Amino acid sequence: MFKRAFWAAACVASAACGSGAPAAPTSSTSALSAPTSFVITSQQVFLDRNVVALSWSGGASTYKVFAGSTAGASDLLSADVTGTSYTWTAPRTAGVFYVRVAATSGGQTGTASTELPVYTIDLRNVIDALYFGYGPMSDANGRAPASTVAVWPDGATIQTLVTAQTGAASLTAAQTFVADYLAASSNFISVPISTTATTYTGVALQDIPENTVVVRVDNSVCPQPGVIACAYYGPKPYGLGRSTVNLNAAPTGNTPDSWKAIAHEIGHAFGLHHLVMNSSGRAEFQFLMNPALVASQLSAVEKTAIAAARAGGIRAGTTRSEAVSLGLVLPQ
Repeated sequence: MFKRAFWAAACVASAACGSGAPAAPTSSTSALSAPTSFVITSQQVFLDRNVVALSWSGGASTYKVFAGSTAGASDLLSADVTGTSYTWTAPRTAGVFYVRVAATSGGQTGTASTELPVYTIDLRNVIDALYFGYGPMSDANGRAPASTVAVWPDGATIQTLVTAQTGAASLTAAQTFVADYLAASSNFISVPISTTATTYTGVALQDIPENTVVVRVDNSVCPQPGVIACAYYGPKPYGLGRSTVNLNAAPTGNTPDSWKAIAHEIGHAFGLHHLVMNSSGRAEFQFLMNPALVASQLSAVEKTAIAAARAGGIRAGTTRSEAVSLGLVLPQ
């Protein structure tokens, strides 16, 4: 697949070529060596595109960047570039595409770099997973999607109480999640957060005031083996208009996953479902709502999906068919 450029002297021995030393490689020939350190430096996901930043090292001043739908192809991109970086606007659809770069000089194209796969994400699949618990980026495993979106109604005030028993880190986690969530969703609700000396341990969900989320220690709610925390979905109709985030024990320095679980479970209390990773394993796709607890707060992709859902018309009670009509999720 790859070509390799070599410089060779016309003669290999001075006895055969006279007394001079072999000529040095020309600058144009050495410039066509394969670029090195070719990497994806970042990947952003939007509703209409993926944006992939590439960089490499090399001695040339100009390069050509290729992208293809199959390995070795260039059907998606063949761009002339000055410098050692390029930002590619990749398709919006989920898939695997292939990129490589080669030096150019005088109309010649040199040896290509190592080829890299780009795993794109369709933000419509992210919205589907977060709001309907469905699609290829959910862990639905064949279950039907939620029929309607469960988000707090516009203008509501959602009192969030963090018990002192759960520790200061729980309060910080709740504050960070709420700030990120509200900023992404245009502050459509008000969420005052405070600590309380009341433990709320053993208090039944129906006895929690409506439009209230309580973060507490209560090891009677999450009995499954290996589970360190759980939460009730909060917003109607999926939830009961209230929620408790239940920790089996207060987080400590010896239980690092507990820190991640707090914001993850608050996400459920605010109506978000699970979101699993694609195949790339990139840091940008370490999602808060991944049940594997790989992140401690909302990722940029999740915040972009929340913003797109809000801007696109997702509201309390929006049905999945309406979301399809709005172009926010894909048909089943």
